[in-house]
Amino acid sequence: KLWMCQNLDTASNFGHLQHYSKNHLIRFTLCVYVIITYQRAKLESIDDQISHHLRDRVAKVLHTNSA
Repeated sequence: KLWMCQNLDTASNFGHLQHYSKNHLIRFTLCVYVIITYQRAKLESIDDQISHHLRDRVAKVLHTNSA
């Protein structure tokens, strides 16, 4: 995902100098937001997989204990 940031940085370099800092800040913020959102989505899906796996394990243990 870092290549997006590099592309945004080079794109902002072509802007007029007086607009550069504002555009750069906006693009940088968007880039960071995208990366954080992407990472959070990845972590949440991993959490879901782990909790689902644990629920299955607990269900099996309870089932064998009650049998």
